[in-house]
Amino acid sequence: MTERAHRQQATGGTSAGRLDLASGLLLVAAAALIGRHGIVLLVSALLVGLGAWRLRANWLGLGERGARRWRLRHLAFDLSVGKSLIIERGYLVDANHAAGQLLGLTDEQLDGSHRLDELCPIEQPDGRASAALTETLLAAALSGGQAGADVALMAADGQARVFEVILTRFADGHGPVLHAALRDTSERHERELRTAQALQAAELAHAELQRRTIELEDASRELRRRQRAVLSMMEDANQARGQAEALNEELQRQTALAQAMASQAEMANTAKSEFLANMSHEIRTPMNGVIGMTELLLDTDLSPDQRQYADTVRASADSLLAVINDILDFSKIEARKLDLEAIDFDPRVAVEDAIDTLSVKAAQKKLELTCFVSPQVPALLLGDPGRLRQIILNLAGNAVKFTERGEVSVRVELLDESPDQACLRFEVLDTGIGIPVDRRDALFQPFTQVDSSTTRRFGGTGLGLAICHQLVGLMHGQIGVESNPGGGSRFWFTAVLGRAQQAPPKPRAARLAGLRVLVVDDHDTNRLLVTTLLTEWGCEVEVAADGIQGLDRMTSAAQAGRPFDLALLDQQMPGLDGESLGVETRSIPALASTRLVLLTSLGRRGDAARLRQIGFAGYLTKPLRQTQLRECLELVMGRGADTSAGDALADAAPGSLVTRHTVAEANRAGAPGAREAKLLLVEDNAVNQKVALAMLKRLGRSATVAANGRAAIELLCQGKYDLVLMDCQMPEMDGFEATEVVRSGGAGDHTDVPIIAMTANAMAGDRERCLAVGMSDYLAKPVQAAALAEMLDRWLAKADLRV
Repeated sequence: MTERAHRQQATGGTSAGRLDLASGLLLVAAAALIGRHGIVLLVSALLVGLGAWRLRANWLGLGERGARRWRLRHLAFDLSVGKSLIIERGYLVDANHAAGQLLGLTDEQLDGSHRLDELCPIEQPDGRASAALTETLLAAALSGGQAGADVALMAADGQARVFEVILTRFADGHGPVLHAALRDTSERHERELRTAQALQAAELAHAELQRRTIELEDASRELRRRQRAVLSMMEDANQARGQAEALNEELQRQTALAQAMASQAEMANTAKSEFLANMSHEIRTPMNGVIGMTELLLDTDLSPDQRQYADTVRASADSLLAVINDILDFSKIEARKLDLEAIDFDPRVAVEDAIDTLSVKAAQKKLELTCFVSPQVPALLLGDPGRLRQIILNLAGNAVKFTERGEVSVRVELLDESPDQACLRFEVLDTGIGIPVDRRDALFQPFTQVDSSTTRRFGGTGLGLAICHQLVGLMHGQIGVESNPGGGSRFWFTAVLGRAQQAPPKPRAARLAGLRVLVVDDHDTNRLLVTTLLTEWGCEVEVAADGIQGLDRMTSAAQAGRPFDLALLDQQMPGLDGESLGVETRSIPALASTRLVLLTSLGRRGDAARLRQIGFAGYLTKPLRQTQLRECLELVMGRGADTSAGDALADAAPGSLVTRHTVAEANRAGAPGAREAKLLLVEDNAVNQKVALAMLKRLGRSATVAANGRAAIELLCQGKYDLVLMDCQMPEMDGFEATEVVRSGGAGDHTDVPIIAMTANAMAGDRERCLAVGMSDYLAKPVQAAALAEMLDRWLAKADLRV
């Protein structure tokens, strides 16, 4: 209701009363003038006057209420500063223009039937119910004369805003009335939120610096004390507004101090990271030489004692490298700088690469090392193959280390899949010493070992499983263990991987379909692996659990006129081993048409010549790779003529013993018109140059050497190269600057040449830095031959190697 309406109502009621009284007096006068009938008329006039008086009383009552409201309104507006409300008996009865416009109030909301909490959201920002808050505030103002609180009210734009509400009680003679003065404090609340965030950052910085110096520890305690004082003063801000500016100044000073402390913490972290990076580089550079030269030494003719010494050096170097890698990875985890790549990869190849690395150690301990990847596992997924291999290597490496006899088996299966991702389950099973129940919960904690005594048989940093736990978490998976002392262990983990960005390769048409194959192996997992693959390739498969049974199966099949086309014989079997079974088979004329392939976990020098003399057609070492096994069998059976590579395989098979080397050479020979890839090795360290060249030679490749980035640019300008292996830290011009020159066109038409970083920089961010300057991929030293071969095959497959 407007001010004008209040005035009209009050004035109208008074005028009507005066009119009624005048009308009554006129009637009395008229009756006196009439004469004898005056008495009757006088009575009538009195009755009329009485009715008029009652009517006046009614009008007068309405007018007084309107006048009272008008007086209250003027009193409220005299008291208010800015935005004001009038509240009577808990209900809204009026508001000034500023409050009404801000809150979007209508006359209907000020008719005395709406409460203050109806202008509030259901809950205040701190979670309290608005009805309870307003009721408490009104009661406090009525009893104490004045009360205040911060209250969230709904503004006219539909958004909740926080106001400081001050209620003041006053009376106009008809009862207590409350005047509400509103002040918008939304910006102050936002400042307080930012202040709280700044304080939280200060506490984190203080916690980091607390470990470093006693002086900073004292400063952090003083900071916490002052922060508590600031928070306490902020809570009492309604009673101590005069101190607000001083508190803000103090807060700004403390925030500046916190920022300075955070800057010091960042500087300390940077110094630590630089130290670790330098130490990593300085250690990895000679380690690359030690490990590489030891590998080359082991490929030469050595006496038994010399080979034992070299093996010991290599094992010690590998152990030292594992410790360095664990410490660096744990440092990355602690600094929250451990990230995952997202590239397309074949999970089957990643698992086979990891297991292949452990084959020598398993063979030395005469352990059966097997790997089975379910055919349902997609051929191409998106993720970090390097970190996946790291987890498998850690779990399988522990299994080999803690198993003295029996087997270590790695299995991979598809748990779930969707159009966007696939969930894989990995299991590593062993027949080792097992783990006590009371030690399982601590396995995945850093620096924890099953046997932590000084007399323990097995060493280690106790970081490997902790790192695996973190990596699995980054892959949105879980990790666990099932084990009993003396009964072996089963470690498992899951990983959620994305679908590949490129289309998976189409499966190659079966070239072994229709073959009758006998698998002779005493090991259940090996039989399952081989029979699953052969069945998937369309073969008719039978199995035998030992040599005697295998010989009986082959003899019976030949007598029935259905001899086996191919027999896969395991070498390590009780009674009649694979080699002896081959001798027996070749002594039976009826079995002459059956091709024999020996599978062994213990490859030794001289095996090839001896097996060729016996009459074996193929020879592979375990663990078996799916592609390697298929191509070996195609070579042995002379199948695969539908491609030029297949022709090369078929031509190489007759009269020769097919090995993994034969398969690799036949595949390289299969590309018509192909030339040898031209590689450029950019490396300043002479020892690392020799190691890299020898490693490339073992892979059937060669390279031109440049001692620094400047020399590499000159060579690139002079001739065509298909791939560059680039060290990062070199004199005159480092690998980063050289790469930028190449990508900018400073090395001729090599702007798109693949550049692989081959560096001892292995800290967090080093890979990203290499990729950021334009390098194509990254290998950390010491470089493993298998990793180098995989890298070359992947990038040279994209190169044009036509003559």
